[in-house]
Amino acid sequence: MNRFFKFLTAAVLVAASAATLAACGGNGEGTDNPSVPAGSKEYVFEAEYVDCSNIGNVDGWSGGGSNTDVIAPDMGDHDTSNGFYVTYLYTNNATLEFKINSDKAVNDAKIVWRLSAEGADYTISTSNYKVTLNGTELQYAPVQFKNVPGVGDMLPFKDYVLATNVSLVEGENVIRLITSNTTSLGGTTTATAPIIDCIKITTSATLTWNPVESNLDNF
Repeated sequence: MNRFFKFLTAAVLVAASAATLAACGGNGEGTDNPSVPAGSKEYVFEAEYVDCSNIGNVDGWSGGGSNTDVIAPDMGDHDTSNGFYVTYLYTNNATLEFKINSDKAVNDAKIVWRLSAEGADYTISTSNYKVTLNGTELQYAPVQFKNVPGVGDMLPFKDYVLATNVSLVEGENVIRLITSNTTSLGGTTTATAPIIDCIKITTSATLTWNPVESNLDNF
């Protein structure tokens, strides 16, 4: 995706992000979603706020990057939850890591991930894209991306249920999204991966994390 213009709308995007953050709880604060079961809350954890310092060289459709280079602003109407998303994960073993704290052990967590795609139609599944929770691989239904626009545009982001009745431990829980293949989608990509907006967790536990909001300082 062409990132040349990513700085041009910085002020607008930051303002929009702040408004969306307050509405969606993107910093990990729970929201009172009417569809959430009584006694539970939905927590939103933005991909652009993870610690990117350990993300090495990764590939995009035209070139690559590292660290916070993987973060991009939503330059169109793609339904991002906070105005930004993470891409450039088209490299085997590229990993996005969420560290989330729970005030108690539970087995009622529902995890949703909000995804998009660019450049080509493709499918992600446990055979080519791994998701682990505290070191254990989660099983999820394949996600098919169809009618994907060409390079330079993407599908609107959409929620997909990743897992239900998930067990969280008291204390730190680590969710890793891991590119696990060497199948190029085209261009300079060397693997297949989704574009990631956020993950959402609905649970009766109280969840917190330490969002790296400084990731957006250059936007």
